[in-house]
Amino acid sequence: MKHARTAAFTAVELLIVMLVLAVILALPLSAYLGAQRRAVETGALDYVRKCATAAARWTIDHPQDTPVGKDCADDEIAAGSLPSFIVSTRIAADRIDYTYSVFGSEASAALPIAFE
Repeated sequence: MKHARTAAFTAVELLIVMLVLAVILALPLSAYLGAQRRAVETGALDYVRKCATAAARWTIDHPQDTPVGKDCADDEIAAGSLPSFIVSTRIAADRIDYTYSVFGSEASAALPIAFE
């Protein structure tokens, strides 16, 4: 007696198809996450540049004082509203130190500046 074979996929064939689909979907996802990270880094740098401009204006308005030690979000400096991804900013004598958050992890950087 012959057994009639029905057309069906084996478990190995289904696993291979799922693996191929996972690889195909992982490529654009990693590119998307990389693009989001670069967008946050660019946004943070843009905000810090605005902060440097605001601090330079502040030194013109207050020639007897210096903005060193102040935060860019201080009402005195008023570099604009703090973006949600900026954790902190601090003005030093020769740079602005800033910390920003990307996907739950924090990164720090500094923008060199010169007050005249």
